[in-house]
Amino acid sequence: MLGDNNFSFKWHFAESNQMVGTYSYQSEAKNIIESYEETVGYVEHVDEPATVYQGDAADLPSEDSSVQSVVVDPPYGDNIVYSEISDAFYVWLREYLGDTFPTTFSDVETNKQDEAVENPALVEESEGESTSIVARRSYEAKMSEIFSEVYRVLEPGGTLTIYFTDKEIDAWDSLTMSIIQSGFVISATHTITSEIPSRIGVQEDASADSTLLLTCRKPAKESEERVPTLWRDIQQETKQVAREEAEKLLDSQHNLTKTDMIISAFGPTLRVFTQEFPVVDDKDNEVRPKQALAEARTAVTEVLVERELSEGLDGVDSLTKWYILSWLVYESDSIPYDEARQLGLGVGVEIDELKRDTKIWGQSKDTLLLKGQSDRVRDYTALESGEKRRKRAYPVNPRDQTFDYNIDAIHAALNVLQTKGGDFTWNWLQDRDLQNSSWFSRIVKSLLQVMPQTHPDHELLINLASGETGGLLEINTDFLSDRDENGSPRTTLQDFE
Repeated sequence: MLGDNNFSFKWHFAESNQMVGTYSYQSEAKNIIESYEETVGYVEHVDEPATVYQGDAADLPSEDSSVQSVVVDPPYGDNIVYSEISDAFYVWLREYLGDTFPTTFSDVETNKQDEAVENPALVEESEGESTSIVARRSYEAKMSEIFSEVYRVLEPGGTLTIYFTDKEIDAWDSLTMSIIQSGFVISATHTITSEIPSRIGVQEDASADSTLLLTCRKPAKESEERVPTLWRDIQQETKQVAREEAEKLLDSQHNLTKTDMIISAFGPTLRVFTQEFPVVDDKDNEVRPKQALAEARTAVTEVLVERELSEGLDGVDSLTKWYILSWLVYESDSIPYDEARQLGLGVGVEIDELKRDTKIWGQSKDTLLLKGQSDRVRDYTALESGEKRRKRAYPVNPRDQTFDYNIDAIHAALNVLQTKGGDFTWNWLQDRDLQNSSWFSRIVKSLLQVMPQTHPDHELLINLASGETGGLLEINTDFLSDRDENGSPRTTLQDFE
């Protein structure tokens, strides 16, 4: 079965039990009927029949300025290459229906050249640029063609509403540039819950469960050439509107993941950016939307730290701060690599430069894997017995008196506690004066607040904070009871009906 929107066949359970349960045949049929009846209710006053066309979105069968509103749900960058997935079914349909519908099945495979997606397999490197970059530029150009065609058929003041759900800043950057290049201005944004949490495609993934609706407006009259806006003049505003959106969502008690919160904050930020476009820096270089989106991500992260970490992260080094924020935002040790890298840049750390020396993260394809103490620290008892772990593979030595990063000291302490016990750890902490380091206790408490109970380090952190060493560290662990039924840190984003 196709489980990841590609040809990597794998076994997994079906999404819906058609016989019983929440998504049974009966419940799904009821949802379809109710949705149909509701939709019909919206158009009961319309007497003229609807006309349905099928064709290229870049070549619409409408006159100039003849349409009031357009709604689109475009492809999300490289998320799904629809034509390649379609081949799995097209070849069989062609085999059985090719004689009946010879025109429809005239090609051996589906058309891949005209598809508005990022497909590196269809492009070549250009002037030193990778196929990924060339494919993204091609996607941006095709989306611009589509939006320009929509702009043509819309009447002055008409609206284009775009459904978009993507975690990557680069995809949002390309989409926004396509909107801008077509002449639109983002006038409003709305967040709606659009994905089923139990859907196979989003399980065990830091994916977005919600869709951001971008309402783009065609100006009522053709505007004159606009004077570029200095980025430093609007940088703080792009960050502030994102912060206000995050605070509003936290106060609303909507059931949004933290990834959803970041995406929701993109909307107000892009509204400010597109209304001020073109934007340039102090050297008159063009500023792309991704810089504004980076400000939005930083703003949301700051709000989450203020709301969910009782003591904040003041006095914590950048790498350790990134490690804690990664757990806070994504609530998993598996994070989309580009998202993790952007999060690092937001706190002043280039994670690629630290990967080799710290081993604090690994990588599996496009996914970054956060590492715990067992993957980074040389075993204390093994060191005593003369057994050696390679320093390159395990860079943290628990015998050291000082550590390069705060997280190294935390992981070393967890290893000592696991291998040598509480009494030994008590002395180990005193020898390094860690019990008097405010950052040490702050990090232990923060990790307890953001890490899931199922992680091996979590139990060690509890023992460090409240076991034999608890009296030395004096960490109040009352907040540990504030957990949901699945053992995850309870956020302020409450379930709602």
